[in-house]
Amino acid sequence: MKKVGLFIVLGLGVIIAVAIFSAGEMGEKSLAFAKGTVVLDDALMSETKNIKALFLIVRDANQPMPPFGAIKITLDQPIKKNVYDFILTYDNLNRMVETKAWPEIFHIKARLDQDGFGGMDQPGDLTGMTENLTRGAEGVEVKINSKF
Repeated sequence: MKKVGLFIVLGLGVIIAVAIFSAGEMGEKSLAFAKGTVVLDDALMSETKNIKALFLIVRDANQPMPPFGAIKITLDQPIKKNVYDFILTYDNLNRMVETKAWPEIFHIKARLDQDGFGGMDQPGDLTGMTENLTRGAEGVEVKINSKF
């Protein structure tokens, strides 16, 4: 009888271990929807004093409002020409509607933000956008080239 009990315990242990492993392997992986760099136009370099926040805003090309999602990056170093290297995933993007699928075609807007708060562009913010990207885009360059 002890052998049967031991067999059952060992069998359940193996089943649980396989289930845990399978859940880890079969679960949704966070795919990279876009990889690239935010760069700053040389003409705006002198406008970056005291800016400590960068926002990346993703918009569906077919339904730009509201934005699909955004990410805020706190900048703790002086801003350089290559402002930030990014990888956009479900895990690091704050989506407006959690259940909405990533758009097939999308735009990425970059904003060096004077006050560090989300929302609409404000006077003094520096912006740029790259349009009509597709899922999995790599080598994306979002050039900040205008002052609001």
